[in-house]
Amino acid sequence: MSDDTLKDIGNPVNTVDGKPIDFPLKNLDADTIKGGGKTYRLQGFNAPETAKMHGNIFIPNQMPNDLTQEYVNKFATEGGYTALETVKRDPSFPNRVIARQFNPDNNDDLGSALIS
Repeated sequence: MSDDTLKDIGNPVNTVDGKPIDFPLKNLDADTIKGGGKTYRLQGFNAPETAKMHGNIFIPNQMPNDLTQEYVNKFATEGGYTALETVKRDPSFPNRVIARQFNPDNNDDLGSALIS
């Protein structure tokens, strides 16, 4: 698959803290997801910021034509990283929690797999 045809398939998480979720999770960027009124910063890796609105201010991508989010979601889906567990409150952003995305069948951690 070439970069110009890669489509973001979305985040595959279907449980949070061991409970099935009934709300969609939306990627804010490759290492931050939001859903159910919470924002989760994924533990174990750092990804470039994507373009977004912050209030009435447009913030551009850190890297033009960046496909990190699409690749992370594809890797997570294919690797079965469907579970999310909260670790702690993010000390830098009080409205966000640090969370671990992992494969519930073998406990493999997405962040560790991405950087290995």
